[in-house]
Amino acid sequence: MTTRLRALLALPLLLTGCATAAGGSSTPAPDTGDQHQRSYSGHLHLTGAASADVDWRDSDMPVFGGSCQEVGAKGNGGKGLGVAGQYQLPPVATITSGGSTIDVSISIKQYHGPGAYDPSEFSGDVVVHTGGNSKGYQVGAISQPVLKTAADGSGELTFTHAQAIYDADAPTLDGDLKWSCTD
Repeated sequence: MTTRLRALLALPLLLTGCATAAGGSSTPAPDTGDQHQRSYSGHLHLTGAASADVDWRDSDMPVFGGSCQEVGAKGNGGKGLGVAGQYQLPPVATITSGGSTIDVSISIKQYHGPGAYDPSEFSGDVVVHTGGNSKGYQVGAISQPVLKTAADGSGELTFTHAQAIYDADAPTLDGDLKWSCTD
């Protein structure tokens, strides 16, 4: 390879190095908006149609909705996680207990900060996957959910007699989900 060809091939690398040394950047920094590193940990206890008694922790990941304190005060809806004004209970994607995988997907329709919520404000379910079978349990007015949230983003949800979706004759599910939030 000729010296001139080598110089031409090295020119983009040299220009990138100059831009970086002068305070520039060869790639723009990602726009993080109000993403924050936040993690949740807690305990899930289920009885009735399924049984679980397990501590869980999600992995640290950037999520929308602000700091733990902002989520505790205003919820985490909008900007990528549900409808604005909602509170999506901790993003517990999957909890493994024994031979089951449990997905929790529950939200409060109009979150107003720490305090009490009417059971009609709840929407969502708990899905239990065991082997090749999955069964969802509706958490709403019939299951009498009680939510306690704190200003630091922690909370507890209890529910009783959640009915199986599409199977009214199946045994019901009772649950207690506790979580804490760490920035």
